[in-house]
Amino acid sequence: SIDDIKKFEEGITIDKDEKCLPAIINIKEDHYELTIFEGKYHQIKRMFIACDNKVTYLKRVKMGSLTLDENLKTGMYKYLDLNDISLLTK
Repeated sequence: SIDDIKKFEEGITIDKDEKCLPAIINIKEDHYELTIFEGKYHQIKRMFIACDNKVTYLKRVKMGSLTLDENLKTGMYKYLDLNDISLLTK
C-alpha cells in the first residue's frame, strides 16, 4: 500500500524501539526491489513483518558496489579478487 511504501521511505520501526534507516523500495510486476543502507539482523524480513506482510523469497543481488555474478547458481560462491574487495570497501 502507499502507506507501507511511505514507512519504508521514512525509516520503518521494527520491534518496539528499533528504527531502520530510510530505504528505497521499487514495486515491480511480481516482486519488490529494496535498497537498504544498513544490515540489521533479518532486517528486510522484519521490515515487511512490521507492515503485516511476509517475505517468501529473498535474493541479495548487490552489496555496496559489488554486484552478484549472474552465472552463480543458488548455493554456489566465488572467491573475491582484489578488485571485488575494493568494491566492498569504497
